[in-house]
Amino acid sequence: MATEACFCGSGMGSLGLPNCVGTEGVHRRDIFVPLYDSTGARNSIKASELTAGKLTEATIIKKLDGIHPVSGDYDSSIQWQITPYTYKNGAPARTDDTSETAADGSIRILSRGVRTYSNELWDVPASWAGQFNSGSCQEFGVYRIDETGKLGGELSDDKTELYPRAIEINSAIANENEAVDGSSGQKIVLSYQLSKNAIEKNFFTLAATDISANLLTVRSQVEGSLTYASASLVSTKTDLVIDAKSYLYGSFDSFTAVTGLDTDATDADGNTVTPHGASGYWQITNTSTGAAIVTTAVSESATVDGRYTIKLDTDEDGNGLTVSCRKPRNKGSEVVYYFDNINVTVTHV
Repeated sequence: MATEACFCGSGMGSLGLPNCVGTEGVHRRDIFVPLYDSTGARNSIKASELTAGKLTEATIIKKLDGIHPVSGDYDSSIQWQITPYTYKNGAPARTDDTSETAADGSIRILSRGVRTYSNELWDVPASWAGQFNSGSCQEFGVYRIDETGKLGGELSDDKTELYPRAIEINSAIANENEAVDGSSGQKIVLSYQLSKNAIEKNFFTLAATDISANLLTVRSQVEGSLTYASASLVSTKTDLVIDAKSYLYGSFDSFTAVTGLDTDATDADGNTVTPHGASGYWQITNTSTGAAIVTTAVSESATVDGRYTIKLDTDEDGNGLTVSCRKPRNKGSEVVYYFDNINVTVTHV
């Protein structure tokens, strides 16, 4: 952690405090976010993003779902990832200060110790740890959530942004501890160390009363997969059949089927979004030209959960198509799935 500079002749900073100063409580969750977006700008919560001084649920949902504030497109470089449950058995600590001792016994501090964290997540599968560890070698930071829902970050020099606190690269890791008969249950132990460049005097918080959603209950997106199942010609138009599942969770050969992707949804701004149509959350385009393919209906199978028939307004036999599905949500606590686009070549059966 960066050592706060001591300047000769400057005197000690004022040690006075106003009444009712808030402090950070017990560590309960973390929001992980890349330090920088795809343009090289540092990710943050900007004062200009607040509405009447509050961080709204709509803004939180957009950050959790990686929705770019200008384009409205998905952008993983700005996306928040929040731990799934509240932590158990937290063990905050600090590495030793580095110092040197002279022959006469005098000591000087060369650098301050760095904050470290170790927390347990109970009843979280090993596949989740794999998801976390896949990104731990990147530059990212953390917003700390306490037991009241208060959010802790690092204040910018101009006081207009709250940055995530930088994490030391390659220090973050999630390990599974298996259940021990009669002793302990299965758990994930998540640990990391803050960067030595994190400036502790700038650690600041956003009170829970200034946040419109409960950060102790909001959820990150769940990773899902789309798979091309079949296509057929119905009255000169293509019916495209797509399976939607999550292969990270569930049991072997009965993975989690993603249901409900044929119903209307409400987005973060309160708009109704249909599954089909020009603005639907299912989108089909020609892979070669990028031209949109008109969809007229989406329906889920009555016999196979997570299998969807998407009715197209044209005959697309032999054509390459790109399929995407981004169902929005209106509550941060709702479960929502993210799917990578897939490319398919239509072959009628």
